[in-house]
Amino acid sequence: MRHLKKNLDNTNPTPIKKGKKFKFSYQEDRFLKAISKMNFDEAIKQSNWSEEEFIDACEVAEFNHAYQKAIGLSDKQIRFLKIYPNKMANVKQTCKAVLIHRSTYYDWVKKSPVFKQEVHEIREGLYDDVESILKQKVLIEKDTSVLIYFTKTRMKHRGYVERQEHNVNANVKGQMEVKSKYANMSIAELDEIEKDLRKKAGLL
Repeated sequence: MRHLKKNLDNTNPTPIKKGKKFKFSYQEDRFLKAISKMNFDEAIKQSNWSEEEFIDACEVAEFNHAYQKAIGLSDKQIRFLKIYPNKMANVKQTCKAVLIHRSTYYDWVKKSPVFKQEVHEIREGLYDDVESILKQKVLIEKDTSVLIYFTKTRMKHRGYVERQEHNVNANVKGQMEVKSKYANMSIAELDEIEKDLRKKAGLL
């Protein structure tokens, strides 16, 4: 469902209307009831829907919110997931924006498999965007060092770690990671660099 989630992240739901209770269509109502009991593919099939129709429905804030509630997310968790990508998947900054302690976030991750998966997909989606930019060299050349910083510090699990081999008596004895020139920067300074990167990449 990851390709679908990436599409949903790019949607801009219309605001929830206050006053009258929103009325879902028959298919929407059927899907919302099904998704609370089964996985996404099964719920789509039972509702006689296509993924494209589901994405269109999510453009309406009332349905999008109802869907997130149906899969077991609280209002606070939904708000966290909405802000998280705009904070470059920075947990500390997102917690601050949502007005929760970081321990609350880790408690959610521990107790809610759904929330944990949503966080994972958003974070991996962000990494996909950065990786795509890097490969296509979309950014201005002078900003390449910032992209390199991001990949080496946030995407080590994908292999972005610069190493320098040392040969002793013609035998490789080990590897030493080369320190980034950003190593001595404060968290605030690094966050500013990330924010600037996101703006230039068109992700803000």
